Amino acid sequence: MKVAFLILTYKYPEQLDKLIDIMSIDEFTFFVHLDKKIDYKNFEFISARKNVSFIKNRVEVTWGSFSMNRAITESFKEILEHDEYDYISVITSHHLPVKLPHEILNYLSENKGFQFLNYIPYNTENYWWKRCERRILKYSLIGWKIPGKYKIEKIINILSPNRKFPSNYEVVGSPTSLFLTSDCVKYIVNEFNKNSDLIKFFKYVWGPDEFIFATIIYNSKFKEKIKDCLVYIEFSDENNGHSKVMETGDFDTIKKSGKFFAKKFDPYIDKEIIEMVNDLRNGITEFN
Repeated sequence: MKVAFLILTYKYPEQLDKLIDIMSIDEFTFFVHLDKKIDYKNFEFISARKNVSFIKNRVEVTWGSFSMNRAITESFKEILEHDEYDYISVITSHHLPVKLPHEILNYLSENKGFQFLNYIPYNTENYWWKRCERRILKYSLIGWKIPGKYKIEKIINILSPNRKFPSNYEVVGSPTSLFLTSDCVKYIVNEFNKNSDLIKFFKYVWGPDEFIFATIIYNSKFKEKIKDCLVYIEFSDENNGHSKVMETGDFDTIKKSGKFFAKKFDPYIDKEIIEMVNDLRNGITEFN
């Protein structure tokens, strides 16, 4: 079993190095996509690790825009060219494993062939969709680099009817933490290459990475073998679209989640929770 981890990052090189260090086993290879606008020199020391490659075709990422999708799919292409992997995962440097690397590897081996992701069907009664429905129905110009783009966006959305999805796909949504088979990743790359209507639609969606990958998988043969996401993530209206930064008060919830990873951790906001999760993973259980 060989697993490639695509790690998306733009800051805190020491945190990224620590993540790779605690995850390093022979079966895991790490590919780092560093936001193109970030100076590579600050991260160069990590490239000395034998199990780490930096993505060459870097993308300048604007949070909430289609550029995140481009960063992921361009990275997928390089990973697929590098070697044959049983699984390709998408995480960030703000993730932490809650369990040991070999536990993660064993779980993937026991469930080989399944895709692990969140997929929430379009349902206005669902909390996630109540918060996110507007992102599908209205145009977003967050990826534009022109003055006054938000005024233009507002005018377009006042004058235009609600957007209609361009295909017979059923739209689903999910935070972007993925563990996918290589065959599934190849299928996604192919859809990006050939399905121009789908790509055009999502270019004007805010935070399209939270929809497009899950939607492509959910409307394919891979739907029959989907299992729940391996990552604990918490959202709330208070965080303005961002996932919640984990703090010490979240420890019991993380512990009881049964997940293999959690997101997101920031040592400048709460360093203690990072130490607590590291102790949990290593079998120290005095925290209740």
